[in-house]
Amino acid sequence: MSIIERGANTPLGSGPFRITVARTARPGSPAVATAAVLLDAYGRVRDEAGVVLAEGPGHPSGAVRHLGGTEQGGLLVQRLEVDPDDVDPDVQRVLIAAFTAGGPFGAVDGLSAEVTAGGATAARYEVTDAVMDTALVLGECCRRSGAWRFRAVGQGYTGGPAALAADFDIRPDALPAAPVAGPAMSEVDKTPGPPPRPSAAPSLPAPPASPAEPAAEPPRAEPLPAPGRDSGRPADGAGATRTPGCRWPPTRRTARATSSPSRTTATR
Repeated sequence: MSIIERGANTPLGSGPFRITVARTARPGSPAVATAAVLLDAYGRVRDEAGVVLAEGPGHPSGAVRHLGGTEQGGLLVQRLEVDPDDVDPDVQRVLIAAFTAGGPFGAVDGLSAEVTAGGATAARYEVTDAVMDTALVLGECCRRSGAWRFRAVGQGYTGGPAALAADFDIRPDALPAAPVAGPAMSEVDKTPGPPPRPSAAPSLPAPPASPAEPAAEPPRAEPLPAPGRDSGRPADGAGATRTPGCRWPPTRRTARATSSPSRTTATR
């Protein structure tokens, strides 16, 4: 593996090309997000799909994907992949860009970009002079005379994502304005899985029960005088009231950095 300096380039063999952006895992350091940007021969993004982020889908052609990130060996890494056989003929360059939140790249330790081609490491670029930048083009896979090369760019912007977007005709809100702290989702999490099972619909509480109306007391009938008995004495059981009917059972309820965009400032 060769370590190349800013502005240098190296040929790439057969694909796919995998670019690993790494930094030292240090508490309190700025969060970093990465993106791939597909450019035409004029250095412009052709459409919205030309920006590939960790939280979004890959390019519709399948040629460029963000594989997510993880922590390994004391490093926070994010990986992007370019398959040159599937890149549209109009795409001449694939930029690898990075953005910070919570501080500039000068506060990010051990930032580097390493590219492999066909599984073999081709080159590594170590960033040492991005001090006040909050957006950075680390490198690019570029097509030249039918062959692909990787170039260490090292173009920084103190104006953040908006300044970088202005250079390549990218819609400003297509780039991450504030990266999430920590690594991006892991490569395993980027693999599509079965759709989640729908949760059961919450049961609605039963309507409150109305208390039963007590049975009306039947009119008291005057007892008939028993033969040979005193007519003023009521017969046995006469005058008793009926017991009201049972109530409904109780109803059971179910518990349930950013700075304002400025003019692009190249620090290189």
